[in-house]
Formats: sequence, structure tokens, C-alpha cells
Amino acid sequence: MTRILPFVALALLLGCSSADDFPGYSKQSGDLGTFILQHLSKFGARTQPTNALPKFAADWRYKEDADGFQVYIVGNHFTQLQSFLTAAFGPPATNELAGKALLGYYGPELGAALNYVLETTRDGKQYTSIYNTGKSA
Repeated sequence: MTRILPFVALALLLGCSSADDFPGYSKQSGDLGTFILQHLSKFGARTQPTNALPKFAADWRYKEDADGFQVYIVGNHFTQLQSFLTAAFGPPATNELAGKALLGYYGPELGAALNYVLETTRDGKQYTSIYNTGKSA
């Protein structure tokens, strides 16, 4: 839970922005599932066999540095994201409701810490996001 709290604070801060207001984030579209797997592998994630992964086509914004990456998808894509992650990595370590946010977390068993969240802002906008904090200890 302590790894989730900084992410929720960041999500709440950025989640109040408009969909086109992600300064420093690159826009991308296409197969988000492949993007997630490629970027997580850089940070040590271990996937299960991936032959039958569901397709996850989307438009998203992302930022990456040496410590991890963040992906934001405008709208509620939580169920689709959770289905993809469960197929790729198995069930999450946690999956919970915190205020107006649904949260999921993968920890050391994945090889790279990964949080994902559905957040609803005060004005009713929804953002589904993924946050990687680098390699797990």
C-alpha cells in the first residue's frame, strides 16, 4: 500500500488536467499491450507465456525515465487493462477501491513494481493509468 500512495497523489494532481494537458508526456496510439510488455521488460518484469494475450488498442500519453514509466489513458479502461495485465502476469497482489479510485498493484513477484488505477476527477473526468517504479528488490 505504501507504494500505491505516491502514485495516487500523482494521479490526483495530474488527473485534474485536461486530456490534452500532459506536459512532458508523449502521445502514442496502437497496441498498448505490446508497449506495456516492452517497457516493463526494461525494468525486469517477468511475463508468463504471452501467446493468447488480449489485444489492447488505445491512444495514450506516456513518460519514461531511468526509474520507470507512466502511461495515462483518457477514460475508463480499468477492466480492459486489468484483463490484459492478469493474462500477462497473473492476478495482482492487490486490487482495491480507495476513495474515487480503483487500484491494482504488482510487487516483487513480477520483478518490476507496477501500479494501475482508475481515477475520477472532481469534474467527472476519468483517467486510467499505469505507473512503474522500476525494478523490485
